[in-house]
Amino acid sequence: MTTNQTKNGNDKPEGKPGQAVDQAQNRPKSKTVRLFYPVTIHQVVDNKPAQKTYGELTLRPPKAKDNLLVNMDLPQSTDAERELVLFANLCGVSREVIEELQMADYFVLQREYMGFLSPPPPKQEES
Repeated sequence: MTTNQTKNGNDKPEGKPGQAVDQAQNRPKSKTVRLFYPVTIHQVVDNKPAQKTYGELTLRPPKAKDNLLVNMDLPQSTDAERELVLFANLCGVSREVIEELQMADYFVLQREYMGFLSPPPPKQEES
């Protein structure tokens, strides 16, 4: 994470491209994953066939309750199925969107998810 000096001399936290930053905690709020291979989902809207193409997905930070809900809803499922549903929930898309991702895009989504699980680096004291 980088900082920019503001007019009043304070450091302003700045996230990586595609990330929103929680100013109070200096932590990412979400991560936008640009897909190498966009996904098109065919659906019915107002009794008419329609399609939607996803070129990127926005992954919000997971909370403990997200994991709990997936495990409660899918107790007999495999870890892979639960992860897929968790990612769909965190991205605010249907399960079908995640199922249709190419593995290269799925691995990027996994990597970004894992980034949320690491604690923030310790604050460095100013000298």
